[in-house]
Amino acid sequence: MVKIDKSHKETQNDLLGPSALDITWVGAGYADAFFLGALWCWDMAAGVVIVREAGGHVTSLDGSEFDLMSRGIIVAATKELAAEVADNIKKYQPSPEFEEKVFA
Repeated sequence: MVKIDKSHKETQNDLLGPSALDITWVGAGYADAFFLGALWCWDMAAGVVIVREAGGHVTSLDGSEFDLMSRGIIVAATKELAAEVADNIKKYQPSPEFEEKVFA
């Protein structure tokens, strides 16, 4: 869970338990947003249902439509907040050192 205080530029990033539980905090209204990469589909599935039923917004880490198999998630109370989180993630995502070769 990330707590950002824009007036003091403070950020707090805590995982309070299993990722599925952390995702549901957004649906319950205890957190405004949550993001994490390297999750498995079983870590996200139930939380995604709860957040969507509560009216929250779910995307992949790049801000695109959520794909359960993408292994990354942004969960937010609003679509606008999800887009803001995705934009901030893109700013700090390192570019690959070498180009990835695709074999035909």
